Amino acid sequence: MSPAPLPGPSWVLPVGRSLGPRGAGYDVLAGRQVHELDPMSWVLWSLCHGLPGHRAPWTLADVELQATASGLADAVPLLDGLLERGLVTLAAPDDDAVLTRVRAVVQLPALGNTADDPDTFSLGTPEVPLVGLDRVTYDVVTSAHRFPDLAAAVASAAGLWFRAGAPALAGGDAAALGARVREALPLLLAVGAVHLELAPAGTPS
Repeated sequence: MSPAPLPGPSWVLPVGRSLGPRGAGYDVLAGRQVHELDPMSWVLWSLCHGLPGHRAPWTLADVELQATASGLADAVPLLDGLLERGLVTLAAPDDDAVLTRVRAVVQLPALGNTADDPDTFSLGTPEVPLVGLDRVTYDVVTSAHRFPDLAAAVASAAGLWFRAGAPALAGGDAAALGARVREALPLLLAVGAVHLELAPAGTPS
């Protein structure tokens, strides 16, 4: 049975990373499992990542709109299939608890900052930086693969910056940093800067 839709607009979060085509389908690696998707399911999974110009949480309505524009008439059953296979998860757009359910793995080079813009830390290619973050959020994102979930990565970074006495995170407020990381996720996913994995069940954050 697929998860019930959340009340109100549900944030759609894709899980796994594409391994490309295989035969008539496409492979997606999620955790240690390779999932073979038919072309229509793969298109819908790709649409779940959002669009680069859209910085707000990517909702079910957004996915359905893009699916219709792409000619996918049966988006709902396809999405149910992705949910059942753990290749998509849903969250409330303003719920920081989602950070305990997923971990992030960077897929693009971490470029750091530049003399021209020392406060912006980018991911992308040297020719085309695709996303710019503040220093603390950048530290969370680029180190997130070392932690069981994003909440643990946030807590670690908040503690480090607080102990260092840095003004970038007043009071070592992990909740405020978590909100910044959550707000950065739509763009990070849309440009392929990170991919998400489901956090191990029962792992303390």
